[in-house]
Amino acid sequence: MVLDQIAGQGQDASLRDHADEGDQRSLSAQHLELIIKPMAERFSEVRRLGTLGRDYAERKAQFLRGIVSSKSEMDADWYQASVWVVLKIIEGEDIDLIQVDPSCYPTLEAVWLGCIKRLRAYYLWQCSDAGSPEGNYFRASGEIRRRLLESPRSPAHEFDRVRSYISGSYLTDSSPARLDEGKPAATALIRTKARRIYDNGGGAGPEADWARAKQYTRMFYENIIGAVVDDDELKTLGVLKAFQFSKCPQNRYWITNAFEAAVAIHFLNKDILQQIIRRPESYDLSMESVADWPLGVDLPESMWFDKADRLLFAAGPVDESDKDHLVHTLRHHDRHIRAVENLYRQSRLGPFEEMIL
Repeated sequence: MVLDQIAGQGQDASLRDHADEGDQRSLSAQHLELIIKPMAERFSEVRRLGTLGRDYAERKAQFLRGIVSSKSEMDADWYQASVWVVLKIIEGEDIDLIQVDPSCYPTLEAVWLGCIKRLRAYYLWQCSDAGSPEGNYFRASGEIRRRLLESPRSPAHEFDRVRSYISGSYLTDSSPARLDEGKPAATALIRTKARRIYDNGGGAGPEADWARAKQYTRMFYENIIGAVVDDDELKTLGVLKAFQFSKCPQNRYWITNAFEAAVAIHFLNKDILQQIIRRPESYDLSMESVADWPLGVDLPESMWFDKADRLLFAAGPVDESDKDHLVHTLRHHDRHIRAVENLYRQSRLGPFEEMIL
């Protein structure tokens, strides 16, 4: 892996140097690009050198000059470098989210949390291998989850810029604020998440993918401001439901981006988070795509059907007797039976805390 070639190249020092320049509280998009650019060049260099034999050191300069990178390769190098920098922001050791100017937020949004976990898992493999790629990945996930639950909370006034960015990009001006699909940034965000579901094999069709992506976006962005500004427990609960969004194995952990994770890690009230974590069924939410729901078939109190988004929901674990009763009632509706059984299996997955982030 190219990261092995890059380790120890002094990039942490470069990151600190840039963070120390000028206003400690505001890292502009231009500064962020100055940090990412040399890392992208390093990834590009190591990738191209990987095709050489053992004598690559002597041929390095000539060989690199002779290789023309495609746009997709250069984009991949840039993305790898962005993941590395954003991991540093998530960890908050060399650079902190509150140092980052809002002009940088799209860079964080372009990085998936899953990629951050894989990079951290690679470093864990280097230092203390857990014995399997999955083991290292889940250790990395646990580290990020502990940051959410335990890391010091940033000062409340530092949230002002984040709040302004979220409100201007994604929410209506109404009270309470709602996701505004009429804003180009909101539409683009939903589209990106829907495509992510499809690309990772969890898709159930364009309409279902869009509905899932929109539900996640609603849960996070309609709740995060109240959760931070008002220390609202119900809003905080809504954010946690987003972070364990769709526990089914086909699309688990895939549509949270690094911006969303970083905001929650830095600004959510840790005491409220700890209280909620002790009541796991309160934030457990499962969903299954189904085009409609038959008239006259009542759902138990913990389940409901969203007609607009064509999603069947369950809050907390579905009781086996409720599932069996529904299956019997729906005995002439095969696709609805499949939806209920899939929802039941999702709702029984655990431990719940490990479904968050």
